[in-house]
Amino acid sequence: MASLLSAPLRSLELDHRAVPEFEGLIRAHTQEPYRNLEQLVLAAEVGDEALIAEFIHRHNRLQKLSVTQSYNDRGCSTHFDRILIPGLGKGRFNHLRSLFIQWGGRTKDEDRPHGLFDIPPESLSVIGELTTLEQLCLRCDEERAEFNFETMVRYDIHDPQAHSVWLIDHENLRAHLQNLKNLKLLAIRGDTYCDYTGVEGASLYYNTFTVSHDTLDVVRAHPELEPFVQGQREREWEIAHLSRMLDHAKEYVNVLPKLEWMLCGQRPMKFIRNAEGVIEFDILGFERDECKTYLARVFGLNSEVEEAHMTE
Repeated sequence: MASLLSAPLRSLELDHRAVPEFEGLIRAHTQEPYRNLEQLVLAAEVGDEALIAEFIHRHNRLQKLSVTQSYNDRGCSTHFDRILIPGLGKGRFNHLRSLFIQWGGRTKDEDRPHGLFDIPPESLSVIGELTTLEQLCLRCDEERAEFNFETMVRYDIHDPQAHSVWLIDHENLRAHLQNLKNLKLLAIRGDTYCDYTGVEGASLYYNTFTVSHDTLDVVRAHPELEPFVQGQREREWEIAHLSRMLDHAKEYVNVLPKLEWMLCGQRPMKFIRNAEGVIEFDILGFERDECKTYLARVFGLNSEVEEAHMTE
């Protein structure tokens, strides 16, 4: 690994264990950056973010950047929003075509109800300046607690699904991303929503499947969505949720003219424009799917930015 880090590189991936182990070499390449580095995938533990941010900022000719802030029990770190992301703005990274950012679950704003996460507007403003982007994934690391002391609901510790904590404001996010006119792929992971019970139930949105009279009205109004929901369990909730995600996707397509693929609310969708400019919305799959394998391939190394999202 040491010899690899000393060689001329175009692509580099460092997991959270490699950063402290090879800190000296990484620090050396903040002083003398790799001249040809185009793709960088790395993970930062709490305590390593300053070095990671400096290393990234010194390689501003990157075309692909994937950076993960690991969930860590040692507490909250706001380094991504204070240091790392601001350094991507002001035209410094005008070669960047692919960006993946994962915030750790501990970077929640204490002022938000029940500790729910949101991306600070200052960070969204910087991301919205990266007009060369063709693919973007924003993710909050999901919570996996065993017991919620506020709702007094015990989570099923054998349930592999995380409990999302990013109470997303799509209108605000869309306003910040609307200048990314080259964007073809947009993936949002860890997002959650309110049902009629309000903010209190947001972290359990995907687990309680709360159905109201409004939910049933949506189901009756959209029989065309029934083929895209498998099975009978929680069928009404799933149809209403899919309808809601389609509405959000249509709003993004209205402001992002090249958008071809999107994930939100664990529902992937593809958009096809005909010669007259009419858009057909193609729902992918018959159940919720976070597309983990697909996104790891698209935003990892050894994938073509222009073509990867079209080959799924």
